[in-house]
Amino acid sequence: MPSQRDRDAEDFVLNILQEHFSAIACERSQGLTYDCIMTLPHGGKILCEVKTDWKARVTGNLYFETKNTWQGKDSGLIATTASCWAHYVPHKHCIFLVDPKALLWYLTVHEHDFNSPIQRTLAHGGDNNSQGWKVPIAFLENRTWIQKILLPGKDIDTKGENSAG
Repeated sequence: MPSQRDRDAEDFVLNILQEHFSAIACERSQGLTYDCIMTLPHGGKILCEVKTDWKARVTGNLYFETKNTWQGKDSGLIATTASCWAHYVPHKHCIFLVDPKALLWYLTVHEHDFNSPIQRTLAHGGDNNSQGWKVPIAFLENRTWIQKILLPGKDIDTKGENSAG
């Protein structure tokens, strides 16, 4: 169950995305493999998954979950049906937007490159239940296929402790 702070962060990001995409509606999903459906003025739809990475301030990395180890099920990047992955990084005052399939492909193909900063993780997290990739923020900032939305002014809580979304 997400904390109130995580729900507030998700609401904050969804409002930014609705404006960014000029969406006329943002309908929340209920337990699906994405967080909302943005309806565009021409009738098109964008399925959005929103993640907030509170630990990035300390680690310098973004974390992309791929497996729920307790349930033995794919999760996060692998399980999402979203067409847009929005990764909110509060201390950087930005949101990274990427096609989750493109990101999954890139991480899978390049994790073993010589000197690659992409690292697979073992089960960890507050309940030792999450497995995925950690990638330096600076590395992702230099990918031309990842869009970065800079946020004006002060974001919501930037002191955070845990990663959720």
